[in-house]
Amino acid sequence: MVGVYSRNRQELYLADLAFLVYGITCVPLYDTLGINNLDYCLDHSQISTCICSLSNAKTLLSLKNTANLKTVILCDPVEEGLLE
Repeated sequence: MVGVYSRNRQELYLADLAFLVYGITCVPLYDTLGINNLDYCLDHSQISTCICSLSNAKTLLSLKNTANLKTVILCDPVEEGLLE
């Protein structure tokens, strides 16, 4: 399972095409879900990889249920403190 947590942008359309070609299930995550529902969706869908923007990556990494999350792909340049 691959999650997508960002506003519309070119990278997401390219990723969606790749998902279709390789038969990967895409789980869209939205800002309007709220923290509790986002945490639930992340745990319930068992997302192992998530493509996200920098601002959403900070939110994503602050959640409790990130045990299955192995890879975060950023569409923006990485900030220094985010890697910690």
